[in-house]
Amino acid sequence: MLGLFFLGVWLAKRRGIWGRLLSWAVRSTLANPDQWLTDWFGGGGRSATGLTINEVTALNFATVFAGVRILAEAVGSLPIITLEQVENSKRRATEHRNYKLLHDAPNPLMTCMAYEETVMGHLVLGGNHYSEIERDGGGRPMALWPLIPSRMTQITRPEVGRLIYWYSPETGPQVPLPMENVLHIRGFSSNGIVGYNTISMAKESIALGMAAEQFAARFFSGDSMPRMALKAPGKVSKETNEMLKGSWKQIYGGLSNVGDIAILPEGLEPFQIGVNPEQAQMLATREFQVKEICRVLNIPPHMMGIMEKASYASIEQELLRFIQYSLRPWLVRIEQEMNLKLFSPSERGRFFVEHLVDAMLRADIGARYRAYKDAIYTGIMSPDQAAEKENLPTEGGDAALKWMPVNYAPINRPPAAPEPPPVLEPLQEEGV
Repeated sequence: MLGLFFLGVWLAKRRGIWGRLLSWAVRSTLANPDQWLTDWFGGGGRSATGLTINEVTALNFATVFAGVRILAEAVGSLPIITLEQVENSKRRATEHRNYKLLHDAPNPLMTCMAYEETVMGHLVLGGNHYSEIERDGGGRPMALWPLIPSRMTQITRPEVGRLIYWYSPETGPQVPLPMENVLHIRGFSSNGIVGYNTISMAKESIALGMAAEQFAARFFSGDSMPRMALKAPGKVSKETNEMLKGSWKQIYGGLSNVGDIAILPEGLEPFQIGVNPEQAQMLATREFQVKEICRVLNIPPHMMGIMEKASYASIEQELLRFIQYSLRPWLVRIEQEMNLKLFSPSERGRFFVEHLVDAMLRADIGARYRAYKDAIYTGIMSPDQAAEKENLPTEGGDAALKWMPVNYAPINRPPAAPEPPPVLEPLQEEGV
């Protein structure tokens, strides 16, 4: 590979056509290595435990599946709306073509929640999500079709500032997709083009957890005891050895025979040759790996069932941290890519998309009402706007106005002029 690289550089300096082509091919290959090259540099799927870890097999580990599901369902449940910037405020642009596309159904086969769950599943597992943007004759988005990340074979850069995505469908040859027709949302990246594969980077932690899980399953499904050996006083023939092993597994193996008393033939002596789960700290290892996956996926441990030192107050704070530090970076990545690819240059800056994160707090009615009270009192929201968020009827009139703390008057109504003091008539003495 290095020889090919230096050959390409040498030919490029000769300014020949073949030199320029080979130099471009080498640059594209190094920027987008094939799977064999990734495996060669240590990014392959086989772990030190011997287990093969990839986006599919990792989901067999219950902790990974639970973590991916938590993030996917959290983002998928957040409504995403199209807004328009109007002077110093913003409003819902319900008449814009992208509103229904992102709020209701990105394509005829998927709802918005199903689509965003798919997006987050790809991002959390593989670090990248690709959707093909179907456009009408005027170049306006009509539908978003998710692509399988593993079928995106390579990303080439034929010229500065332009990318070509090469996708392999289930049937037929590779299809080149221009960058303006690909919604590419990437996670943490070193080059800004392709995100790191989360599962590949954390494969050893995942493999250790899966190995501990498989050990526990085999322990309980086998003989429910540490590995045992039967010691005979003399030489045992092969036929006798197979007979004793088969009889032992048949009589004392399996969950249904737990606690049975073993009766050994005369002269046989049992002894343990394995390490029991307590000595191997199996339970501690499995619990530690759950915490390790929480760190990898940036999920609070209590959401994965780890309730150590948890209280109502701490869980409430952890929910806020989950929204701010776990979900918000993903939401910003999704929103910025949609703003870039789904709006024309003349629309950017005026129209944009945004997730309604307030929906995460709907389960806590006390927190919602306290927030409404503060927003109304400080003039951020009118009482009618708070009622609309709760799907309650509005009153109109003064309830539709914003209020300010000073004298608690409507914010859009000038304060009334003070009444003039009354005119006092001079007192007259009686008889005058």
